[in-house]
Amino acid sequence: MIPAVFMALALATGSLQSYDCTLATPYSISEVEGRVGGNPISFSGSAGAGAWQFVLGYDGEYGEVIWPDSPMQLSGKGSLIQTGPQDFAFFLVSKGPCLFTEGHCGSLVQFSQKQDRSMDLLLSPIAIIEMENGERRPFNVYLTGKCSEKKAGQ
Repeated sequence: MIPAVFMALALATGSLQSYDCTLATPYSISEVEGRVGGNPISFSGSAGAGAWQFVLGYDGEYGEVIWPDSPMQLSGKGSLIQTGPQDFAFFLVSKGPCLFTEGHCGSLVQFSQKQDRSMDLLLSPIAIIEMENGERRPFNVYLTGKCSEKKAGQ
């Protein structure tokens, strides 16, 4: 956990806590006949396994994702919301077209720091699916990940 004194120092100096993050397989979550289930989402081409790695940083005021080759067009800085003692969230928006939408993109980024200073991560992107009949409707995409603290000078 980040001690309160360390967090206050980070805020005062504007220093950014940085983490290397890797996402697991994305899942679509749906409800069919009252039952909730998930299915893995697979991608071809440039959205392979190595594409799901990025840097996440935060300084107590802002959260930032540094992901130049993001298959989700997820990169930038957003206002940080503290949701628990070592738990935070922020929202990012970018121009489309995007992996899960045809227009602009947006994702909620949530993370929780563990005692060993690693983090659990959840991304919830805005997503639209086109049905066989041409209708479009929102759908849930669930991306979990793990982050490890970057060492000084990395």
